[in-house]
Amino acid sequence: MARCLTCRQGLPQWAIESLLSSSQDRQLCIPPPSAQPHTILNRHQQQGIPNELSYIDKIPNETLNEIVTYALPCKFASYSSYRTALALSLVCRRFHRIVQPLMYNTLDFSSHSLVQPCTAVKLLHRSMEANPALGAMVICLLLHLEYRTPVLPLDPIFEADFTIAKELMRWMENVEELEIQGGYGHPSTWPVMMDAARKWKRLRVVSLKKVKRDWSLLMTPVCEFFMATPSLTKLNLYGISSRRQNNTLQTPPPKNLERTSAITHLFIHQFGDSFEALSNLLKLPRLLTHFSFGRIYINSAPWQMERFQTLLEPHQDTLQRVEIGGPLSFRSTPMTAISFLSFPSLEVLQLNHWVYRATPEIASSSLLAPRLHTFIWDFRVLDNDSRHGESWAAFTVEQKEWLLTFCKLAKEKESALKKFEILFSPNKLFDPKAKEQLKAIVSFWEVMGEVRDVVKGFGIELVYETRTREELLKRFAIEE
Repeated sequence: MARCLTCRQGLPQWAIESLLSSSQDRQLCIPPPSAQPHTILNRHQQQGIPNELSYIDKIPNETLNEIVTYALPCKFASYSSYRTALALSLVCRRFHRIVQPLMYNTLDFSSHSLVQPCTAVKLLHRSMEANPALGAMVICLLLHLEYRTPVLPLDPIFEADFTIAKELMRWMENVEELEIQGGYGHPSTWPVMMDAARKWKRLRVVSLKKVKRDWSLLMTPVCEFFMATPSLTKLNLYGISSRRQNNTLQTPPPKNLERTSAITHLFIHQFGDSFEALSNLLKLPRLLTHFSFGRIYINSAPWQMERFQTLLEPHQDTLQRVEIGGPLSFRSTPMTAISFLSFPSLEVLQLNHWVYRATPEIASSSLLAPRLHTFIWDFRVLDNDSRHGESWAAFTVEQKEWLLTFCKLAKEKESALKKFEILFSPNKLFDPKAKEQLKAIVSFWEVMGEVRDVVKGFGIELVYETRTREELLKRFAIEE
């Protein structure tokens, strides 16, 4: 029986029979085109006249590829999608050649178990074992190494459980994008991933994500992994933990490894390790252009805004986009001591309102880098406490005046700023209840159109989620 819950609940009978049957013609793979494929014939061919092409043969390959691509989903998340692809592959040889790479281009097994493989993984392995060339068609791969839920038995994992995973990764030699969720704690996990990284010469994007109650994603093996992948340019880390001793990256990397990684995009969210560990990680990229730091998850380290100045200075000449989310808790005192004036390539800057609370005068004197054309003001509450949320009171007259003053000063300083974007989407659970307060909110957002016109006069485009009076009245259930 399949190990993961997805296979137990969602795998159709025909797929189960395909796995259990010994017949070679029932594998879950695209069958080869038949000797006499079904084609759409015109009247001349039906009459045996050979000098006329079928209607389908008259369509250029590019057009036919667009038609088939539109008919198929980008990710085959259901078996009905696979069956649609199988049906299309049987139309004719041309359809077969087009459908097969599309079907295997993106494999999403994020809801299945790769280690102690479930039914769906065994079906995939069976197909590629019969035709290893299918593995070379995989470009984007999403995996869940160890898919466990409270309703499934927590069987021990042995070395033999990695056999299918090793063989699949050996066949998928052209993978460019990889996402892995959970299962980092087993001794065999990182050796298998390191071996795959050395073989996948085209691997450019890697996302490593923790799953709930899994604290096994640690900095040291992560750094070893991406340093062993010279082609890697984008790294997404979600849920780094420091719960295990001696696994934090406290020791700086050797001098011969500093500034040697090809990483240009680094995205970090729910970071649980120390400031020193992140600082040592940032010593590895050679030309970092994009840096994004989301909220911290269960981290008692003192993360003040000025510490990011120290973190990013080694890459100040190359950074083009910087995003700093909510490293401080909702109740912490916000910091303001940070400057981006010495970042000559910075074009887009995103700061969280709850973290950066400087006056518009200080902000305009420290944030407007020489090439900064877009500033994003993020009001989203990034807090672990569910009692807090983004409320309408977060953006009122005070914030409106801050915006106007900042844009006016940007104009006076002849900065490159051309766009001011507001990320503000209050949760409905935190809507005020008093009718007078609701009407005040409606009236306030009505005048934001006037603010947009004023800012436009400074040569700056104001972007935010527009809300008409009718939409707000409907949301708050207010009758005129």
